[in-house]
Amino acid sequence: MAIWPEATIGLISAITVVILTQVISKWRSDRQLQKTERVRFLIEAYKAIEKSALRDSPLDIVEFESAVASVHLLGDKENVKAVERVFELARESRTVDVEELLISLRASLRKELRLSPVPEKFSTLRLR
Repeated sequence: MAIWPEATIGLISAITVVILTQVISKWRSDRQLQKTERVRFLIEAYKAIEKSALRDSPLDIVEFESAVASVHLLGDKENVKAVERVFELARESRTVDVEELLISLRASLRKELRLSPVPEKFSTLRLR
């Protein structure tokens, strides 16, 4: 009868390890999904801000505001600071310069995607 308690302890230990492994695996999977979705939204926001910065139509303004709101919600600390500066500039002068915001977004997205950094110089191309 001395084997019974040892077998019970072994079985309980094995079940505990399996449960912990499943919980950790689920947590990692959820975390990766959150990261993927965040990056996807920020890439879409980057594209919309860049597009809107080069156009003057009201539709682009709505898209711009939505993209900036996404960055404000999902961006890292530097992105949010850049959005706040865009807000301040818009309140003060009614014009918006998004270069700093785009540079900040590009840098954080490249870091998140484990891409090498690029120079901060920013240029745009607009074809008519």
